[in-house]
Amino acid sequence: MDGAVNREKLFSDLRALVEDARSLVKASTEEVKEKTRDAWDRMRQGAEKIREYWSGAEETLTQKTLETAKQTDKTIRERPYESLVVAFLAGLLLGIVVARK
Repeated sequence: MDGAVNREKLFSDLRALVEDARSLVKASTEEVKEKTRDAWDRMRQGAEKIREYWSGAEETLTQKTLETAKQTDKTIRERPYESLVVAFLAGLLLGIVVARK
């Protein structure tokens, strides 16, 4: 009879252990889901900040590019011969550098 009691106690302890393991897995799964959700939220927020930053940077770059192009056009129109000499020399130097390689 003593063996039957020990066996019942063993099975009872095993059931309790299995139940505790299930509870632990369930709690861990919920915690992982929550942390994953939080990580995705932070990533989305970061991506949104990057989009906002890039949008502003792109607009600034476009404006600076247009201003530079206008200034270059103005300089070429005011000094056409000097501009031709500078362009010729730049092309000559570039040709020499490329020819050496």
